[in-house]
Amino acid sequence: MSRARILYIDDEPINLSLFSASFGHEFEVFTANNGEAGLEMLAREGEMAVVLADQRMPGQVGIDVLARVRELYPDTIRIMVTAYTDTDYLIDAINRGHVYQYVVKPWKEQELRFTLAHSVKTYRLTKRNQELLNELEAANRRLRRLNTELEERVASRTRELSEANRQLQASYDQLAAAKALVDEQKRRLTAANAELARRIEELEAARREIRELAAVLPICSYCKKIRDDANYWLDLERYLQTHADIAFSHAICPECYRKEVKPELEAFGEQIRAQQASGAAPFPGAGKRRPGASANLGESEEKEENGKEKTAGKE
Repeated sequence: MSRARILYIDDEPINLSLFSASFGHEFEVFTANNGEAGLEMLAREGEMAVVLADQRMPGQVGIDVLARVRELYPDTIRIMVTAYTDTDYLIDAINRGHVYQYVVKPWKEQELRFTLAHSVKTYRLTKRNQELLNELEAANRRLRRLNTELEERVASRTRELSEANRQLQASYDQLAAAKALVDEQKRRLTAANAELARRIEELEAARREIRELAAVLPICSYCKKIRDDANYWLDLERYLQTHADIAFSHAICPECYRKEVKPELEAFGEQIRAQQASGAAPFPGAGKRRPGASANLGESEEKEENGKEKTAGKE
C-alpha cells in the first residue's frame, strides 16, 4: 500500500520543517506557508488524505482554507491546528469548516502521529466504502439487465410455446429447450443475488467500522485524564484497566533509578555512616554485628546499590 499523502499549511517555516522531519518517513508530506499556496498545491498535486491548516495565518485563515478544501475534496480529512482553547470558538470553527479534529499548538509528536494514523485510516475506509457502493450499483445494473433479458427471453419462449402447442410434437422440443434456458437464467439470478447480499454485508461492516472510528476518546488537554461513558474523568492507567482488560506491572526504569532511587539510597547510606561515626545505632539492634559481617558498611551499600542499578537497567 502506498504512503498516504498529507498537506500541512503553516506560515512558520520551523513548524513545516519539524512536521516534515517527524512524519516524512511515514507519510508523503507536502507543505505550504499560507492558505493560497496550499490551495495551489492541491490544484497541482490533487486530492490528499489529510490536510492540516494553522488557524492564524496572514491572508486566508485556517478555517477558510479547510472550508474550501471541503468544497474541492469532500473526502479529505481536515484538521485545524490552533493555539486557541476557547470552546465556543472551536465549535464555531469546526461547524464552519466541518473539521474532523483540532490539534492544539504546540503539538506533541506522539499524539499527532496517532491522530494522523487515525485520520488516514478513516480516509481509506471512506474511499473503500465508496468503492463498495460503486460495485453495488454496478451489480444492481447487471441484475436489472439480466432480469430484463430474462423477461424478454421468457416472453419470446412463451410465444414460441404458444405456436408450438399447435404443432404438437415440435412444440414439445421447443418447450424443453425453453425450460433449460430458464433454469440457467434462474441460476445466474440466484448467483447475482448471493453476490449482492455479500456486497451489502461488506458495506454494512465498513459503515460500522467508520462509526467506531468516529468515537474519539475525550481527553483533557492539561491533566490527560479520559472521560468515560458515565461522564467520570479517569487517569490513563485506570481507564485502560477498566475498558481494555489490561493489567499493569510496576518497575523502575534506569532514568528514574538514577534520578530518584539512587539519591535516596546514597542519602540513607550517609545517614547510617554518620550515625556509626557518632557511635549511635542507626536502628534497634544495629550495634550488634553478626559474626562475619562486613565492617565497611559504606562499601557494602555501594556494592548493593551498584547491583540494584544494573538490575534496574536490565528492566
